[in-house]
Amino acid sequence: MKNKESSSLKIQEAATLLQQGHTDKALSLCKEILKKEPKSFDANQIAGVITLQNGLFKEALIYFDGALKVDNRNIRVWSNRSLALSGLKKFKEAHDSVDRAITLDNQFAEAWYNKATIYIKQEQLQKAVENLDRFIQLKPNHHIAIFLKSDLLRKLEKFDLAILACKRVVELKPDYMNALINLGQLLSDQEQYEEALIYLKRALEIEPKSPVIYNNIGVTLERIGKFSDAHDYFLKAIALNPKFTDALLNCGVVLEKLSRLDEAVQYYDQILAADNKNAAAYFNRATCLERLQKLDESIADYNKVMELEPKKVKDALWNRALVMLCKGDYEFGWREYENRLKLDYAQSF
Repeated sequence: MKNKESSSLKIQEAATLLQQGHTDKALSLCKEILKKEPKSFDANQIAGVITLQNGLFKEALIYFDGALKVDNRNIRVWSNRSLALSGLKKFKEAHDSVDRAITLDNQFAEAWYNKATIYIKQEQLQKAVENLDRFIQLKPNHHIAIFLKSDLLRKLEKFDLAILACKRVVELKPDYMNALINLGQLLSDQEQYEEALIYLKRALEIEPKSPVIYNNIGVTLERIGKFSDAHDYFLKAIALNPKFTDALLNCGVVLEKLSRLDEAVQYYDQILAADNKNAAAYFNRATCLERLQKLDESIADYNKVMELEPKKVKDALWNRALVMLCKGDYEFGWREYENRLKLDYAQSF
């Protein structure tokens, strides 16, 4: 009797330690219990949860299986077990495990969420969304699940639905930073610029020292032709993070549009000093150098682009051909145009 009372007290202590975040102590206590009582359901379950959180999937699976030997109808254990199997990339077994939980109780929301995460690991995003929908039906105000759904819809290029989901998150959690930033970006990408700025500026009020938000506002302003204002925001982003490549690149782009070419080149130089394989910086610098009539330097940068970025080869060929024609090398220039056209022809099949 005393042993059972002692074990029960230790289980309670382990559960409390887990809730308080003292996972090492909780796990040590569970292992102590299991040495004497290997069939302790609670000790196996708690140990399984802790090792799962620590990414020790094989160990977690052993503990969950130990718990199921005592109670094979426990839906939480079947559901958690599926995550351990998913971590081991045993996806069929993971689905079987979580489906067992759903069969036992299809109102158990956590199982639907876990099934969605398994599909995400398998890169089956549409199925992940469908299972998240089942979860959200049971937990309609779960902002994290709705935010995850929004991000999956964005990746599936279902932008209108992604925007609706993200707006729901902001409705539930008005100060949820990631949702405000994502919503602003989604709206900007869909050319809903004024609304995008509303959400991005709201995010900036919450986090006034975020270079990402300043950069995103700058991008949106640049898209509506407010180049000077965009430049100011990019400068603020760079002031907060001088190594922020996106902001440096965007600053260069907007300076080009303001015909401040020498300044733009300086930003591209700064990027390439830190990363001499940045194809976008080479390409943009090449266009600036071309406009500045520094043709040999421009050609060198276009050559670098073709070496680094296959997706940019066609554009680099086209621009390099124009530079060669400007230099008076008509034979080479026209040959470059022909090469560019051949690429278009080859890719049309």
